[in-house]
Amino acid sequence: PESKPTGNALLFGEIAGIHLTDISFKGDSIASRHLPIGSGGAFQTSIPAKEGRYFLHLGSYYVVPLFLRPGRGLEVRISINTGNLDVEFKGSDQEANRFLNHEGKLDFEASDQSKDIFSLDEQGFLDAISKRQQAIVKRLADEKAFSDDFKARHVRNLRFDYFALVEQYTTNNPKYVGKTTREVSMDVASYYPVISRALNGFYQATQFDSDDDFQNSPSFRSLAGNYIRRQAMKAIGGWKHYSEKFLMATVDQIEKFKERKIRDSLLWEFPLQGLHSANPEFKLIYHRTIGLISSESIKGNVERTYRDLIALAPGSPAPIFSLMDYDGKSVSLKDFIGKYVYLDIWGTWCGPCVREVPHLKKLERQFRDKNIQFVSISVNDSREVWKKFISERKLEGVQLHELPGVSRESSVTNMYKVAGYPTFVLIDTAGKIVTMEAPRPSSAEVSAFLKLHLSDR
Repeated sequence: PESKPTGNALLFGEIAGIHLTDISFKGDSIASRHLPIGSGGAFQTSIPAKEGRYFLHLGSYYVVPLFLRPGRGLEVRISINTGNLDVEFKGSDQEANRFLNHEGKLDFEASDQSKDIFSLDEQGFLDAISKRQQAIVKRLADEKAFSDDFKARHVRNLRFDYFALVEQYTTNNPKYVGKTTREVSMDVASYYPVISRALNGFYQATQFDSDDDFQNSPSFRSLAGNYIRRQAMKAIGGWKHYSEKFLMATVDQIEKFKERKIRDSLLWEFPLQGLHSANPEFKLIYHRTIGLISSESIKGNVERTYRDLIALAPGSPAPIFSLMDYDGKSVSLKDFIGKYVYLDIWGTWCGPCVREVPHLKKLERQFRDKNIQFVSISVNDSREVWKKFISERKLEGVQLHELPGVSRESSVTNMYKVAGYPTFVLIDTAGKIVTMEAPRPSSAEVSAFLKLHLSDR
């Protein structure tokens, strides 16, 4: 029999279309490692990895699954263009990695595919994704280049990918059938009984306290989070007490997990990353959470997040920025004192950001004669790509650009502690923060939200 290779796995490549100072690498036996990005977007590292699945995380949204083996090298070339991710591989395991990132994926990323699949009725949707899942399993069984372990892991992960897609149905289908997501979220079971039964059966049958699945499947991590939300909502009796009781209820649910790594990770993701200092139990949640975390590195992240949240609490001065506009003129937040500011922190490389553009343009036209200024700040973009996007899409409002290579400490992302893109912030006429979590332009409540605050003036 062929002897298994030994030694470190060599991972190297380039990233184009987004300016990052580093990316993170995670996977089997490796909790998290930051890889610095050099000139031209190049990266390289030698990893003491055993055979298995790993993940490259680029910022907040993009995840590239990898198959690595000891003693093998893998070249990865990544390109991002207006939210579309393209990945190419070279090396001894290039076919396995192409499979993971292309024909082996159970998703419908293209906008036309997304509309086609999520506009189906409930049973039609389930049949369509089940057919796609079965085709992948058959393709996997026929592939002789992959090990039995690789195949078994991928089939198991496909089950989680399937139910992660099922979870997305109730938020994607409404926009194609004339319903609002908010309307549906109040009574999902009535609007989508077939989907609800499928999900209930999955959650009842799944053991989420599994470190192996948690480390190897992003879909499993997402579903574990949804499970916690479900249990927390059940514990507080539904939406009536959501704002004051939900986050503490998530801590109650996470505390039940026995695996320390999972518990620590979930305490960081739920409630701390979603916590805002306007919550009446803000300090209580922090002190309880910090006492439950065993990882010193995660505990340090939580402590820093807490300090940041205090500094950006409603009523605190908004961090001052001075950036160049389309014509090269310097524009500062101070220039808008006396007006409300609806701040959009985004990038042309970010798919969700690009999808908000038409909604933002509509919102700007609606409030054109009101005492509010719409300001968009592009980050991690080259100036050339940004200017081309502004021109082609005919963007309105104040468009500002942060130069790539700015120090992490002075970046807008750091000043406003941005956890994900796009981020929308409302700032009042005195330059103080109203909320760090303003509704997105595409949300049903954004118009009423802005009218409520503007009516105070």
